[in-house]
Amino acid sequence: MPVRRKPSLSDIERKLIAATSSENQVKAIVTFLCYLGEKCVNRARLNDTYMDQTGNLRSSIGYCVIYNGAIQKLSCQEASKGTDKSTGVREGETFLRDLAREQQKGFALIIVAGMNYAIYVEAKGFDVLTGSRLYAEKQLPVLMRQLKVDD
Repeated sequence: MPVRRKPSLSDIERKLIAATSSENQVKAIVTFLCYLGEKCVNRARLNDTYMDQTGNLRSSIGYCVIYNGAIQKLSCQEASKGTDKSTGVREGETFLRDLAREQQKGFALIIVAGMNYAIYVEAKGFDVLTGSRLYAEKQLPVLMRQLKVDD
């Protein structure tokens, strides 16, 4: 029977440290993207440039964090005011899940206004998501440098 060389304890330790570091880095990036998603969504929901009578438009604003095709976090919440907020939540979640299916590799943060008329509200000069998108574009590189993640 031939003698097989088993990995040394230091080899095993090195592999465990590498795996743990990698897992911790993934968790840190997911946490960071959730933080950025929450900040953007809160900015958009609190934006007071348009009247939202039913609450659907603000309720449809949400975000999703995906890593290698798996949803890590999905968030849409009912607005504080309005007559029919649950429709907005449902539309926002559906839109997020549809877009999430397209993200199969790496990390993704998706922020949406799920009501189909959101683009028309924006076209009239009201800020539904534009301000939040600009905020995210400014904050992403800053936070990535803090995490020391390459672009």
